[in-house]
Order: sequence, then C-alpha cells, then structure tokens
Amino acid sequence: MFGNGFEIPPAQSPYPNFRTWEKIRDSRLIKSERLALATINAVCRAHRQAPLHAVHEIFFGATQALITLPELDHYGTRAADYLGPVHAQLGGARVAWPEGEGKRILAYLRPNVPGFHAMVAALKIHATPTILIVPNAPKAWVEQHASQTFTIQTGSIQIEPLLKACSLGISYGGSGTLSQFGLAGVPQLVLLKNVEQYMGAVRVAQLGVAIVLEQARKVEDLAPALDQMLNEARFQHASREFAKRYAKVSPEQAVAGVVRKVEQSQLESLAARSMGAAATSVVVH
Repeated sequence: MFGNGFEIPPAQSPYPNFRTWEKIRDSRLIKSERLALATINAVCRAHRQAPLHAVHEIFFGATQALITLPELDHYGTRAADYLGPVHAQLGGARVAWPEGEGKRILAYLRPNVPGFHAMVAALKIHATPTILIVPNAPKAWVEQHASQTFTIQTGSIQIEPLLKACSLGISYGGSGTLSQFGLAGVPQLVLLKNVEQYMGAVRVAQLGVAIVLEQARKVEDLAPALDQMLNEARFQHASREFAKRYAKVSPEQAVAGVVRKVEQSQLESLAARSMGAAATSVVVH
C-alpha cells in the first residue's frame, strides 16, 4: 500500500485530529473512532472475519510505504519507509516564459479555489512575467485576462523546464505540486481549499519556504503577500536549502522504490504459500 502521509495515517489509536485549527478533546476522537470501528466490525462479522481492535488495524498485513518526504508528511515525521514524492515529469506542451522583466511566477490554480479571481487580479497588477495554469478554462476568459507578460495555459504543460527560472510558485496545495516546487527550491504561496491541502501546506510553511493564505484572500491581501514572497530573502534561502538536502531525490527514484517493494512483497507471499503447501503435504503423508 502506497500513498502520501494523508492517505496512510499513523498507526495509532485514536487517529490524530487533523482539524488542527480546532481544539478537539481526546474523548471526542475516541468516540468517533469507536463509531467507525463498530461499522468496520459489522462488515467483518458479515464476512466471517475477525474483528479489529482499532481502526488502523485495517492496514495490518499490507506492505506500506509513503511516497513523500518526512518534512512533507501531513501528520509529521514518523517511523516509516519514505520513498520520496511522485509527481508528473513528462508529457504536455513545452512552453516559454512570457515577455517582461522581473522575477517570474508560475501558478497552478482552479476557479473553485477560494480567492482565485482575487489572485488573478493581483498577478495582473503585479505585472511580472507569469504563467498561470488553469485546466479547461474557457477561451473567452483566457482572452480577457491574458497579456504579453501574463500567459494562461489551459492544458497540460511541462512544468519541470520552467522551474529553474521560477522565483515563486503558487498553488492550492496539492501534494504533488508542493513537492515539485520544494525539490526545485522554489518558494511557495498556497491558497488551500480542503483539509488535506491545509495539512500539507502547514508542513511547507513550517519549513520556512511558504506562506499559507487562509482567510485573507482579497486583492489587498494578496498583493502584499506576493511582494513579501518575491522580495524577502529568507524564503529563497530556506527553499534552496530544502532542495539541496534532497538533491538526489527524484520521482523516478520513488517509482523504482515502489517497484522494489511490490516485487519483495510478491516474493514473500510466494514463499509463504510454498511453506504452507509443504506443511500441508507433510501432514497428509
């Protein structure tokens, strides 16, 4: 079983509170887990399976590894097998940076992200070379907002070649995008929209490589945030240090690690079956 930190929670009971902005008592967490456990065990009984003692036991017996880095684990660093992040490397159109002087911004957003339209307005006001990726954006909308210094891409593009000259990455906090910017040493501005993205964004903010925009998402809030990210050297320094720490990490390396884990698991499964068959043969004879 492979996933990022959010997809494979820590093996503890009760599960930790992931709504960290709320003070939730342990008693409520325990009650919630008991309700979930009762439902799981009802299914176990219906299929004549042994009941579980804790929700995290549902993952027992499965080969597990996290396709992320310890610092980017949504639940924080833990005793786990970290293979490194996997994000898209190939495919899509190869595009060039738009005209204009100044630091370059690469943004990947969707219209349903709170503050999307305000961020578009703030980027246009900033007037620095910017590429905004908005999947499937209407052609009329693109023509209304695009300019010589502000290009809008609606399809898949190759992001990796753009990162070397990128001064700021903006996203809604998807784990793949956070790790891709992080490994490239690009400071980040994050407009999250759900709990998983919040947890991941908090982790990169703790590294000092990002600012997370929570409630303040008006143009008058976003413009200063852009200036701060582009002009305060601490973000560039922290981003470069993080990238340097994991200079040898790549998606290809992570995929190879997944393949090794799968092969190892299959070999162990075949060995166990062979031993079981041998034991049965001895009993019969």
